[in-house]
Amino acid sequence: WILLFTGTHLPNLPKIPAPKIENIDKVQHFLGFGGLAFLLAWSIPRGCCGAWRKITLAAVIAVIYAAIDEYTQQFVGRNTDIYDFVANGAGIVTALLFFWIIDYLLFGNASPCPPVRRRASVLRPQSR
Repeated sequence: WILLFTGTHLPNLPKIPAPKIENIDKVQHFLGFGGLAFLLAWSIPRGCCGAWRKITLAAVIAVIYAAIDEYTQQFVGRNTDIYDFVANGAGIVTALLFFWIIDYLLFGNASPCPPVRRRASVLRPQSR
């Protein structure tokens, strides 16, 4: 998380010599936020929530962070770019789909939660 924040907020990061690839920053956003979302989903304890709840929670946290991250870049001399946010979202969705597949393969379709037991309400006769 710290590396992602630092990488998206430092205005003049040194460039690593590499071949010129068009829109490489979108690929970096895709991979960075995808990795964040996957690790978020993986880090949420199984406890009493199934894969979909973990995925939903991780997605909400990651998308909110992506929006805040893009917005705050304008205050450190970088540009807020809607296409960066789209790349962030695409990475988040792809990584969480990948997480769901891995979770299914490792843990199957069975929910780890015990069934909810509801207390039967007993109607007691009123005493007069």
